[in-house]
Amino acid sequence: MRRIQFHSLFLTFVLWLVSAPNVTALIPETNLWPLFVGEGEVADEPFDNWQGIGPLFFGRDNGDDRVYGMRPFYIAIHDEEYDKRDFHVLYPFFNYRRRHLGFSWDILTMLRYHRTGSFGDDPLVNIRLSPIFFYGRGPQPHDSSFGIFPVYGDVYTVFGQDRFNWVLFPLYGRMERDGNVLTLAPWPFIKVYRGENASGVDFWPFYGRRQIEGNYERRFFLWPFGYHVRRELWKDEPFEAFGILPFYSRTSSERAESRSYIWPFFGYTHSTEPEYMERRYFWPLWIQRRGENQYTNRWAPIYTRSIRRTRDRQWIMWPLYRHEKTTNRNMLDEKTQFFYFLYWSLRQTDPERPEATPARKRHIWPLLSEWDDGAGRRQIQVLSPFEVLFQHNELVRYNYSPLFALYQRDVDEAEERYRHSILFRLLTWQRRADDYRLNIGPVLTVEREEDNRSVEVLKGLFGYDQEDGLTLFWLDFSRSRDEDGDE
Repeated sequence: MRRIQFHSLFLTFVLWLVSAPNVTALIPETNLWPLFVGEGEVADEPFDNWQGIGPLFFGRDNGDDRVYGMRPFYIAIHDEEYDKRDFHVLYPFFNYRRRHLGFSWDILTMLRYHRTGSFGDDPLVNIRLSPIFFYGRGPQPHDSSFGIFPVYGDVYTVFGQDRFNWVLFPLYGRMERDGNVLTLAPWPFIKVYRGENASGVDFWPFYGRRQIEGNYERRFFLWPFGYHVRRELWKDEPFEAFGILPFYSRTSSERAESRSYIWPFFGYTHSTEPEYMERRYFWPLWIQRRGENQYTNRWAPIYTRSIRRTRDRQWIMWPLYRHEKTTNRNMLDEKTQFFYFLYWSLRQTDPERPEATPARKRHIWPLLSEWDDGAGRRQIQVLSPFEVLFQHNELVRYNYSPLFALYQRDVDEAEERYRHSILFRLLTWQRRADDYRLNIGPVLTVEREEDNRSVEVLKGLFGYDQEDGLTLFWLDFSRSRDEDGDE
C-alpha cells in the first residue's frame, strides 16, 4: 500500500513539475537512450535530428542541408542547394571537399590534392606537401609545376610569388611577381632585382638598394641598423623612412610625421589626417595619444584605454581584464573578457532603439556557453570547452562541442517553445504553451497534448492515457467511446 502511495505521489510530482500555463504541436521524439534518440519523425519521413550511443552517432536533416557522422572520428556535410559534399576524418586531420567543378582533399592542410574541371576534360590538378613537394598539371603552360624542395623546382603561385624556380636552394632561386624578377645566388647574401622600370642588388648584410622608377626606392647598410626607404614617389610628399638604429629613426608622409630616439623607446607621431599627436615613453609601456577621434592612454600593464574612430578599448592589469565597445553598421557591440577566454561576453544593442532587448553571447570556460538573439531565442550549454576558442568554426561545433553537452536548453518565446536535455538526452523536457512532454530515456514518458494526459513506463509495460485508458504488459486495455465521449 505504501509503495502504491509512493508511486502515486511520484507521478503527481512529475505532472506538477512539467505543468505549464497552454499550446499544441510538440516535436515528436523517440527516446531509446542510450542507443537512439530521434526527433521530428513524421509518418515514413526520416528523423530531422537524431543521435545514438550517447552523442557519438548523430544526424541532422534540414532538407537541402544534411550533417551526419560519428564523433569525433567522422563527419559528413551535404548541401544540395550549392552542390557541396564535405567529409572530415578526425578533423582537422583529413578533409575532403567536393564542389560543382572539382574536389580537393588535405591532411592537416600540409598534404593537399586539388582537382578542377570535369572528368571528360583535361582537368587542372595540384598536389602539394608544403614546403617539400609540388606538382601541377593542366591545360595551360602555367598550370604545370614540379618541385622537390630544396633540390629542384619550377612552381607557380607559391610562397606569395607568381612563379618560383630553385636549384639546390639556397644556392640558387628565382622569384617572379607582378612582372618583376628577384634572383637569389645564394640566398640571402646576394639578391638581384630586375623588371619593367625596376632594378636593384643586395650584398646582405652590408649594403643593398632596390628601386622601381617613379614608385619605390630602398637602401640599407649594415642591415638592420641603417635604412632609407621612399614610396609613392608620384605624390608631392612621398612616404619616407630613415633610420640609424638604435639611435634615431623617422618617417614622414603627406599626412603624418614620426620620430623615434633610442629606438623604439622614445618618440612621437604627429598626424594631420586624422589629426592627432602621440608621444611614446619607454614604448610599448607608456603611450599617450590625443586628437580627432583618437585617444590613447597606456600605462602597461596596469591600465590602457584606446579610442580610434568607432572602437573604444580598455585593459586593466593586462591580460586580466579587457572591455571593448565597437559601433558597426548602426549596432553597438560591447565585449568583456577576463583573462582572454576564461570569461567572454558580447552584448549587442541598437543605439537608435535603446528600448529593444539586447542580443547576448557569453562563455564561462569551460563550464557553459549561452546565446540570446534578443528576439526570444535563447540557448545554453553545460559543459562547453570549445565554443569560446573556436567561435567561427562550424566543424568544431558539429564534431566536438556535443561530446561535452551534459545539459542543453533551447527557448523560443515567439513559438512558446521550451526544451531541455540532460546527459546527452537521457532526460528531455519540452513544453509549448499548455502542452508538455517529459522523457527519461525509455523508462518513463509523461505527456500532455491537447488536454489529454498520458503516462508510459518502459514503452508500454505500464501506461495510462486519459482518452484511451490503460496499457499493461504492452497490452492495450483501451476503452471504446462513442462520438459524444460516452463509454
